[in-house]
Amino acid sequence: MIKLKMVLSGTIFFVVLTNQVFAQTKYNSILSLPMALPDEKTINISNLPKISEWYQSCKRSEDIKNKSDWGFCSAYLYAVMQHHYDTSLKKCPNISVQEVLNAVDKEALEYQEMYSKPAKGRDGKLIEGARTYQPNTIYEWNRPAFSVLSSVLEKECIL
Repeated sequence: MIKLKMVLSGTIFFVVLTNQVFAQTKYNSILSLPMALPDEKTINISNLPKISEWYQSCKRSEDIKNKSDWGFCSAYLYAVMQHHYDTSLKKCPNISVQEVLNAVDKEALEYQEMYSKPAKGRDGKLIEGARTYQPNTIYEWNRPAFSVLSSVLEKECIL
């Protein structure tokens, strides 16, 4: 097993060193390799977790069998809280995940009221449960989780 690890890490080290980005300099260790940062490009928000994914992960984590969901839910929230503190220097009071989930529900309703209106059928009657959104508007549960949680924490963390 150890020999296999050495062969694999040696292979990876060789592949990295033959890459044009890293081939210019000698490196003593894999840890001394510089990180290749991506070019300045617009981040594709479709790759980021949606608020619905984060929310469902937190809801599923109530079952003790779903430890990975709890890890994703809590770690992502901690990252947003850390970012909130770093940018605003405001600490959050002792806030539970359930309180954040409730605040996300409330924020989603506010967003829905602001950016959509009840849908009407051809006969002019309201269609129950259907809404019409403004053009170029992301549905409330398809927005990036980080920005939604950041705005929720701005309202909740006032210290």
